[in-house]
Amino acid sequence: MRIGIVAPPWLSIPPGKYGGTEVVVDALARGLQELGHEVLLACVDGSTCPVKRVTTIKLDPEAVMGNGTTELTHAIAAYRAFSEAGVDVVHDHTLIGLFVANRFPHLPVVSTVHGPLSSLANRNYAFELADLRDMYTMVSSHVQFIAISHRQAQDGDGLPIASTIHHGLIPDDFRIGDGNGGYVAFLARMARNKGAHRAIEAARIAGVKLRIAARLETYERAYFDAEIAPYLGEDIEFIGEVDLAGKNELLGGAIALLNPITWAEPFGLNMIESLACGTPVIAFANGAAPEIVETGVNGILCDSVSDMAAAITKVDAISREDTRESFDRCFTATRMARDHVATFQEVIAKHPATAR
Repeated sequence: MRIGIVAPPWLSIPPGKYGGTEVVVDALARGLQELGHEVLLACVDGSTCPVKRVTTIKLDPEAVMGNGTTELTHAIAAYRAFSEAGVDVVHDHTLIGLFVANRFPHLPVVSTVHGPLSSLANRNYAFELADLRDMYTMVSSHVQFIAISHRQAQDGDGLPIASTIHHGLIPDDFRIGDGNGGYVAFLARMARNKGAHRAIEAARIAGVKLRIAARLETYERAYFDAEIAPYLGEDIEFIGEVDLAGKNELLGGAIALLNPITWAEPFGLNMIESLACGTPVIAFANGAAPEIVETGVNGILCDSVSDMAAAITKVDAISREDTRESFDRCFTATRMARDHVATFQEVIAKHPATAR
């Protein structure tokens, strides 16, 4: 199968440091290629994903994420390249690309919905998520959708979902750590709904050190200065944004990953990165967390900061080998790629231009 993948145009594939969607696109492209499929990845320059690539635009570090002109230019170049290459299916990870797709009716198109399908605001875009639902609905006559969790799919408000496919990662990118660092970890963006301030509170109650690895955007500075910075010191450390090697070091040495989210996060890549390092996850039971964390097997689900603090004292009973096994069983790139192939085949079979 010849598969064209439209990556988001904001970061390289894979990203240098933080980048959830970009990490997934890299793992999926590699996984599909390992299964024997021909992959053509439309991405910005500087990408190093080891598949055939078409560079659409120059990476601009100053570009505002969500800029319509940037994404439109990227999408047009991608679809033109895919049409000329004669791909069997397009897998689009952008938003504007779905409107470009209508100009190429001979191409079956599948889109992964990476954001939450709810009324919550998404700072990656300049408009409310309710508007995103309207936009997805507008293109649903010629695009099939993939949800990244069952929780996300429930919020689809009637949006037709072709399949639900959990994210996966390349197993060899992560190694099991010994967890002997004497600290718990927090790994996310410095957004308030990610809950770094709650992780601090839980760690202080439990009397354990906390290391915070997070990307800090300008619009998150006020939250950081008010609710994180005052607590930094010997026991609460902010180490900033980390790359893949940094994630392995941080998670591998951690007793557990704390994930005190208070919103319906569609997935949570940080949780499966932790599982891949053999590090149990202690998470609030919101969003897709119950689809990833199984209490007593690879972590502990809880409902409050006090529960999280208590869980920290109990998590050493969970085997790091069992935690990694749960990743190998459910969250590898190969499993993710196979699930996508099955969906691609169904979409191709039903498409007017390809149906037999």
